[in-house]
Amino acid sequence: MITKTIKTGIFLIAIASFSFTNAQQKIEKQEVQNEKAIKSFKTFDADFNEVITLKEFKVVKMKEKAYNESVTKESFSEMDTDKNGFISMKEYIVAFEMKKKSVKKRELKKTEKDINATLKKE
Repeated sequence: MITKTIKTGIFLIAIASFSFTNAQQKIEKQEVQNEKAIKSFKTFDADFNEVITLKEFKVVKMKEKAYNESVTKESFSEMDTDKNGFISMKEYIVAFEMKKKSVKKRELKKTEKDINATLKKE
């Protein structure tokens, strides 16, 4: 009985340890992503006032050769969730994460299509 209790206790400690390590890794990964988003945000925030204006947004998009007036305005509007005319750091980080997830979904769909095409050939 005591041996079984000890084994159960050790097992529970192992699970808790694994869960903690996994959670810690997720937090560290998120911190790295936030740092990337902050760095990216700073490329837009030309006057360092911690918000991005539409003008600042356009300038960077023009430099990236990704400028299209209507698309740029639409993107800005989507990121400006509180509709105050500025993109805050928080809004930018959320949009950054959503874009990353969207890219992953597209990659998964492409991979799935490639696999299906390969399977059809065989």
